[in-house]
Amino acid sequence: MVTFSSGFLDQIRRRISLADVIGRYTVVQKRGSNLTACCPFHNEKSPSFYIYEEDGHYHCYGCKAHGDTFSFLMEKKGITFPEAVEELAGQAGLQIPQNGGDSEADRRARAEGELFYEILEKATQFYEKQLLSNGGVIAKKYIDNRGVTLQTQKTFRLGYAPRGNVLHHYLSKLGYKTSVLQKLGLVQESRDRSGEFYDYFRDRLMFPIWDRRGRVIAFGGRILGTGNPKYINSPETPLFHKGDVIYGYHLAKQVKTQDKTAPLICCEGYMDVVALHQAGFQGAVAPNGTSITEKQLEVLWKLDNEPIICLDGDKAGEEAALRVLKVALPSLEVGKSLRFVSLPAGEDPDSLLRAGKKELLKNLYDTALPLVEKLWSTSVAGKSLETPEQKTALRQDIFSLLGAIKNNSIRKSYEFDANDRLRAYMRQLSDRKYGQNRGARSFSGSYAKNPSSQMTSLHSVNANESRLKALFASLLNYPSLLSEVEGEFMELVLLNPSLIALREEMVHYLFEEFDLDKEALNNHLYNKGLGDTVESICNLLTYTHAVFARPSKAETPEVRENVLENWRKVWHFCQGKSALEQDLKSAERQLASASTSENFSKVKRLQEELARLKS
Repeated sequence: MVTFSSGFLDQIRRRISLADVIGRYTVVQKRGSNLTACCPFHNEKSPSFYIYEEDGHYHCYGCKAHGDTFSFLMEKKGITFPEAVEELAGQAGLQIPQNGGDSEADRRARAEGELFYEILEKATQFYEKQLLSNGGVIAKKYIDNRGVTLQTQKTFRLGYAPRGNVLHHYLSKLGYKTSVLQKLGLVQESRDRSGEFYDYFRDRLMFPIWDRRGRVIAFGGRILGTGNPKYINSPETPLFHKGDVIYGYHLAKQVKTQDKTAPLICCEGYMDVVALHQAGFQGAVAPNGTSITEKQLEVLWKLDNEPIICLDGDKAGEEAALRVLKVALPSLEVGKSLRFVSLPAGEDPDSLLRAGKKELLKNLYDTALPLVEKLWSTSVAGKSLETPEQKTALRQDIFSLLGAIKNNSIRKSYEFDANDRLRAYMRQLSDRKYGQNRGARSFSGSYAKNPSSQMTSLHSVNANESRLKALFASLLNYPSLLSEVEGEFMELVLLNPSLIALREEMVHYLFEEFDLDKEALNNHLYNKGLGDTVESICNLLTYTHAVFARPSKAETPEVRENVLENWRKVWHFCQGKSALEQDLKSAERQLASASTSENFSKVKRLQEELARLKS
């Protein structure tokens, strides 16, 4: 009888998608976090056939068909198990090894793996017993004070690593070699005395770390008392790669299997997971004391399409959020995203629960921010946006992040959203500043020294149309400048409907085509029926008043810099003149209603300032 090693069969399973195999016989569709299909083994109109890719099996709730990749082919094609293995191995690009892959090396590797799991299980049992012994009193008191119940202690298999080399001696007496214990990160060699080994974890509260099947593969240890580091993890071992593992995954998986709506909450620490689980948030997990990695995100997305990332609400939490965003953005797909919760400053889930604020925590999770909202709030937090340079820097920072999104459709959607937010935000800042400065302007002060700080709101009017056309002509002839001045361009007050329509289309097109050139932009505008408007702007009359706006044969850096400098000069003039004119009209109305010397002096002063600005 032909036999195959479990290692070889696992190789095939890793390379061949169960959904792909089944998809050759029926249409597979995604429904929530599940894959479903009309059963290929019986006739049905509504799908009752579910594919559990991660677990490697399928189940039909209609005819009760159940199995894995191999049994599916055997049932569907009427072939034997060896024939199914041979067919799938060929598709996976694997050669059928002699003796079914059960070589001496395979047997040794399998035996070593079984030994590793056995030793780690023995170590877990040892730590559990130590917690309940006289030596574990301090550790037991610590978790009791944290409100951890006995049942929760058993669920998470909490333990205590005593001082000294107790674990090393214990496991050595059971016959396990020191070299193997060292390979598993349970002991380490002394730096001072070569050949002497001591326990890796000493006087620490112990948290077993499991693989996805619930087998112990490593440990995390919390110090009892003062000292650093507060937490340490097992070193990298043949079984444990910190950046690949999610703490508590197998427990969350059990919960999500029973209740698909249960939130998957990724918090920062082991005690947070323990406390949340005990409080009823049993989808709580953590990334083993590290920033979330790409592989850990993949693991989270297997359980939930929108895991909640729960972070502290301080500066460190915002920095952690930015790191998560940078990891997540390249991998975003339709139906795969994140949500974010920032806790009150100085709090974590454990402290909130101990303070009796479970409902507050539940409300935070229920109203978790979508990724797009967190991206925006993190990007603008603490930023000074007083100058065009600062505003441009913000835009560049945001678009630099968005450029990492590999999915083209999603990236475009995020870019459109970002531009909408940027425009609205800049207008809000401008309106706020305008209100603060109303009635307190003087030409000898802010207008003369810092005109860029006087960006007016959308209510500023009466800017000279010829100068507006010069601004438009510059951008039509040098469209690459549009990304640099988009904020100021949108702040211009336009009364002419044709110019309003032209501006909106220019800005809209900028965010669709990032390699803009003059010809492409003009073709687009003509196709949108704006050709007459373009011709009314890009003409000899405009260029007579604004030589810098003329098209150049070659857009050299010097030419481009000259256009940009003059564009901003004209822009500042339009904004400053418009604001002064508005103040003058207001002062004239006040003078007409009350002919006081104070009102007369104000009108005269504003007229003089406007005359100086025009000259």
